[in-house]
Amino acid sequence: VVDGLFMSANTGMAAFAISSSGHLVYAAGPQERGTRVFVWVDASGRKTPLPLKPSSYLHPRLSPDGRQLAYEVEGASHDIFSYDFTRGTTTRMSLDGASHWPLWTPDGGRLTFRSWKTGTMTMWWMPGDQSGPPQLLTNQGSMQSPESWSPDGKHLYFCRALQNNSKETMTMEEIEATKYDIVRIPFE
Repeated sequence: VVDGLFMSANTGMAAFAISSSGHLVYAAGPQERGTRVFVWVDASGRKTPLPLKPSSYLHPRLSPDGRQLAYEVEGASHDIFSYDFTRGTTTRMSLDGASHWPLWTPDGGRLTFRSWKTGTMTMWWMPGDQSGPPQLLTNQGSMQSPESWSPDGKHLYFCRALQNNSKETMTMEEIEATKYDIVRIPFE
């Protein structure tokens, strides 16, 4: 498309868009070979690399208390990991090779994520301390992506694909520990 276009060698993704009038916008950068580093930036702008070896990191999410970093590692398989800043340890949170897009609950007790475990991209959550197995949140629709929790933890905002290939944004409200009510919000 253009020299200097940021691309992922792992996924084939190229960071560009072309408008209907023919205008091109793109992210400049090298072809990504799958190695990235996490960098902590303090309030004064000082950058400190985290003590993790370079890897194909995606979607970093700080826990609400700032003590852990959840992230995805892409490659032939995708899994979610957590780095504990206090202990300096890394924990593999998913073992299925098909989990993406971690998102902490507001209390930091659980990680919400999407996975191909059921043959289509569905939403799951698991205890952040791995004290229990992952649980499917909903199987309605496909290509579900958790986006944000409400501060009180009662609403999970997510996107999903519909049968006609359109997308909608939805919210899932916790009614009981294992029951959820789904409310549609128009996607714009």
